[in-house]
Amino acid sequence: MKKLLVMISVLAALALGAAPAQALVGMPDDVPGCDVLQPFFLASIPGMGNTNTLMVFTDVGGYGIDFHYDVMTKKSETVYNDELPGTPFDVVSTDAISIIEKMAPTEKVKLEIDLDGDGVNDHYAGYMLFYAISSYSNHVIAQTLLVDLGAGMASAANVPAKEIAPVPVFPQIMSDSIFETELFSANALATAENLQIGGGQMAASWFALYPRYYILDADGKTYLFIWKSVNGLGTAGSDMHIAFFNDKEDAVSSNLPLPDELNIIDVEKYLPATLHSGVYPKEGFILIGLPDIYDRPASAEFGDWEWLGYTWLKAVGSAAESWTTLTPMHREVWWPGK
Repeated sequence: MKKLLVMISVLAALALGAAPAQALVGMPDDVPGCDVLQPFFLASIPGMGNTNTLMVFTDVGGYGIDFHYDVMTKKSETVYNDELPGTPFDVVSTDAISIIEKMAPTEKVKLEIDLDGDGVNDHYAGYMLFYAISSYSNHVIAQTLLVDLGAGMASAANVPAKEIAPVPVFPQIMSDSIFETELFSANALATAENLQIGGGQMAASWFALYPRYYILDADGKTYLFIWKSVNGLGTAGSDMHIAFFNDKEDAVSSNLPLPDELNIIDVEKYLPATLHSGVYPKEGFILIGLPDIYDRPASAEFGDWEWLGYTWLKAVGSAAESWTTLTPMHREVWWPGK
């Protein structure tokens, strides 16, 4: 009932007519959309492991799948593009390795990263944008899977499909001026929330992501995949000074670097030692807030940046002892009067 009432409120506020968006515009929620933002992919360089990222697209509206897609480095340089078709009500799958194998050797190198920090590049990483070519309606859903089946690891999460308005009725602060699809920005979410209570366009004053971490032992990992629509953090440089919490309600502030559009972060490397004193398991959450503790960057700067975040937890052992999870980060926005 609550979900139904929220949906009705949004439809009334945004006046989207007979082909409306189906949920809160500005929120990467689990509803059909038009374009798909795959905010990260991770795949082992051949001979360096067996990790791969799978992507699955489903047409739930009967319009067919007709994507043009761009493969981007973590710094947002386009290195490859192609098309991905599908028939009405089709389920279309692809994966990072299959796409990367189509690329020129000089472009593959641009995707290489050193995930384990030993000085040797061992993975490909980046993100992908899937744009509808002709079927401009909210009819596609998408999932991603991070897999290493040989190690007994597979985890999945929904990927956000960007909703489109049948006519340009989204307030300008909420939508992409070219594709007329929703933005996953603080200002877009603040405006959507304000519209629900009879308000109008609203600039955000604060925005936060809340990733959880859990590091089982010395071989366990928590990685953060944080995608944003800008490299760096504007006038703040590339580091945020934020709060780290353990599971005993203790908090310590420290820096977290976010230099690229896609940032893959090994949490333990940035976790203040005083929170756990070297004792495993290490568990808690991180408050990634904008502006940060030093009030940077200003809301006028970060409000239109888009953000998506996922947390990848891993424990490594035999195939029977290994496990992994992949979850989207919770988010929150504040605006004057909220």
